[in-house]
Amino acid sequence: MSSEGYISGARFARATLVGTALLTLFLAGVAWRWDPPTAWGIAIGGIAGALGFWMMARNASRLASIPKEEIPFRVYRWTFTRIIIYTIALFSAYLVDPVGRNALLGAAGGLFIARVVMLVTGIVSWRRRRQDGGSGNPQ
Repeated sequence: MSSEGYISGARFARATLVGTALLTLFLAGVAWRWDPPTAWGIAIGGIAGALGFWMMARNASRLASIPKEEIPFRVYRWTFTRIIIYTIALFSAYLVDPVGRNALLGAAGGLFIARVVMLVTGIVSWRRRRQDGGSGNPQ
């Protein structure tokens, strides 16, 4: 199989983080024109989502070296840490605009930016592999 169009794990993570940062800046900039608290919320949520993705990407490479019995404990611990980060981000956004709640809604949407960028990066990588004649599954 040709691995020309295949994005390695490190490149995939880097592309996702860069895309998340750029999309977060763009969306926060657009939102700033109409409602600054919403822009703050998008920025807070985007940063928290990128941090959560970075933690997942960094810890995924460690799974191969962890004893099989410890994997569920470690995965739950990492998930719990991400949930705490997301909770802090949502609470911080709530404090930006406790009356209007627009910052809270912006942060909730901002948390999904990394997921959307990850999905698009994965689809683009998959399509490149298919167009280069490779199979749909990396080896």
